[in-house]
Amino acid sequence: MEPLSPSDMVVVTLPLTAQTAGMTDSEENSLMRPGSALIVVCRGGIVEEGALAEVLQPGHLRGAEIDAPVEEPLPADNPLGGSPGAVVNPPNSTTTPGTAQRGRAIMLDHMSWSVRGGRLRSVGRRAGR
Repeated sequence: MEPLSPSDMVVVTLPLTAQTAGMTDSEENSLMRPGSALIVVCRGGIVEEGALAEVLQPGHLRGAEIDAPVEEPLPADNPLGGSPGAVVNPPNSTTTPGTAQRGRAIMLDHMSWSVRGGRLRSVGRRAGR
């Protein structure tokens, strides 16, 4: 996927279908620019969690934020649990009038920190904790 290599941040927003399951695997992750970030705001299963952990361990990616892992709560043996830079947030099926506004503010904050070379921050829990 050519658009992955020059990108500072990749945001995955696809529905989980037979065509998208496992779509982001070791090959795609290795194409991402070193120091870039991956944000997944869709159902678990599109991004292969083991492959993502492999590129987070050596620091190829700056970080990854996962909105919904394949299995919740995140099992102790999930490879993302010990991965530096992995942030796993629980999916939010309950919304309030301010949910979208807060979500946009968090996303813009993360993008701002990334552009300035800072570390990604999250209001969610770290993977494996």
